[in-house]
Amino acid sequence: MHMKKPKRKKHSKKINFFIFYKLTFIFLPLLYKLNTLFDFCSYTVLSWDEHGEETVMNFRKATLGDFRALNTLLFESQRMHANALPELFSISRTVIPYPDYQTMIHGSNFHIIVAEEHGKLIGYSITELTATSSGIGRSSSRAAYMYYLGVDTSHQKSGIGRKLFEEVKKWAIQNKAKTIHLNVWSFNQNAVAFYNRLGMKEIGKLMAYELH
Repeated sequence: MHMKKPKRKKHSKKINFFIFYKLTFIFLPLLYKLNTLFDFCSYTVLSWDEHGEETVMNFRKATLGDFRALNTLLFESQRMHANALPELFSISRTVIPYPDYQTMIHGSNFHIIVAEEHGKLIGYSITELTATSSGIGRSSSRAAYMYYLGVDTSHQKSGIGRKLFEEVKKWAIQNKAKTIHLNVWSFNQNAVAFYNRLGMKEIGKLMAYELH
């Protein structure tokens, strides 16, 4: 007694391909939209230093483990500001206390990006989503306030600061901010020139009168 072989469905492959084709058009746009909502994770940049040596830089979100290294970098900027404006800035090796740093890391309104080379932090940006309205006659809008953007002195003028600012811009746009704000002190002309090159514009001046 011979068993009959089951007939193959000639159209099964075509049907499966058609289903896959349709699902691709349905889900790919959805995945793209979801991807734009996810927080920045990390990416790597391959470049060459002034001696022609290959170097790899990693840009990523900061973690609690970056607390000491980040404060070490911040201290460079803090010391420069304290030397120029001792009445406003104090010299402290812990620029951001740990409880405040924890709040920033876990807070959804904060965005901290670090740049590292061979596992060593060489750059950073710290930004917060804020509302610009506070005062009579001022309109309300959503803004990204950049508290810090800095690069280790040995790595300045290598494009790191610009890449960090680009990440701040992406994050601000994703979070529907209308503008990016920051304060820069008049003595720091290098920073003023850098922000001008990025396309930022001066919108006001903070003035002081010394009382004796």
